[in-house]
Amino acid sequence: MEAWARIGSTSFKQRIATVLWLSFLMAGIATGFFFSVIDPLELKYCVGFPEVNRTAAYSIGFLLFWLLTATSSLLSALFIYPTK
Repeated sequence: MEAWARIGSTSFKQRIATVLWLSFLMAGIATGFFFSVIDPLELKYCVGFPEVNRTAAYSIGFLLFWLLTATSSLLSALFIYPTK
């Protein structure tokens, strides 16, 4: 029970840093899985940016996965442990 009491007493900045770090790690894993199945050059037929190279596609994909996981994790953390 002490662990649950300590979680509620963490600062808002610490929660944000934890969410960003964990979502960064998960975005790296998601990017690896996604681009191991889908070739970035094949995506140019689905989006309106045909001049995007592989490196740019990897970067954009990583940032989108990071945004998705960070938003999801942050909302979960705020709903479960609201600040006082």
